[in-house]
Amino acid sequence: MNSVRHTGISPAHQAGGPTHELSLKDIFKKEEQYFIILDLLRDQKFIAANSTVWLDNSKGKKTAIIALLKSLQIQGYFNLERVLSYEQIKDIAHNTFGVNISFGLIKHIKFNDIIFKNIPLAEDLLK
Repeated sequence: MNSVRHTGISPAHQAGGPTHELSLKDIFKKEEQYFIILDLLRDQKFIAANSTVWLDNSKGKKTAIIALLKSLQIQGYFNLERVLSYEQIKDIAHNTFGVNISFGLIKHIKFNDIIFKNIPLAEDLLK
């Protein structure tokens, strides 16, 4: 019998298949943490008050989104067994924040803990 661990992500996503419908909420370990992170982003005026549309239109907004996703993963928020793929980052940026990002940019942006220094480690968030 083939045992598959439920991660809250479709088998296609787990297998590295098409992720075109993937959103940020899909990969969070805990839904409560997802909503707290959204509130932190709203407080800093990165996203809209009643949606997840990215408001920050500065020159580095795409870099900020990539850095955010990489930061959240490093800090333990995501229910993933491996690092986010470029395609997953691209899909999440589009489906969650309404921003289109190229694979080339995703490849060159590294984790940046300065932009989102107010986001605590996942293990500390719900204490």
